Amino acid sequence: MLIRRPRPAQADRATAMSWAFEGDCNGTSEYEQNVMKYWATREKEETGNAFYQQGESVNEAARVCIDRGIWIRRRDCTARDKTWV
Repeated sequence: MLIRRPRPAQADRATAMSWAFEGDCNGTSEYEQNVMKYWATREKEETGNAFYQQGESVNEAARVCIDRGIWIRRRDCTARDKTWV
């Protein structure tokens, strides 16, 4: 299993935000998911910070998708192509 280091996680977060400026929910979610996966590997070593960073990633992706009117499934926190009901 490849463990991502913080620098690539920071780069993924920056790339996610560039997709956010384009209003691309799927692109943003893809890169934010990489950030969440990295911080999931750090939960034992950096418990408080890891959970905080995961929450920030989910929040950023959710805001982009909500702005675009795309439904976010709570179960897996990834964007889906569903419209608001």
